[in-house]
Amino acid sequence: METAALFTIGHLRGVKTASILNNVVAYEQDTSESIGSYVDGENLAMEGEHHEILTALEAFYKLETWK
Repeated sequence: METAALFTIGHLRGVKTASILNNVVAYEQDTSESIGSYVDGENLAMEGEHHEILTALEAFYKLETWK
C-alpha cells in the first residue's frame, strides 16, 4: 500500500520513484508461523534492512553516474 502511494505521488510530481521490499518470509509460507519460528528474527530483519540500504545507495550512484 505504501509503495502504491509513493509511485502515485512520484508520477504526479514527475519524480523518479523506487521501492525496496524486505521479505523475511519464504514464498508460500505462513507469515505468522515463519516469523514466530525465527530464533534470531530481529537480527535477520536488521540484516535485510542493511542490504536494502546498500542496494538503494548503489542504485542512486548508478543513476547519477550513468549519464
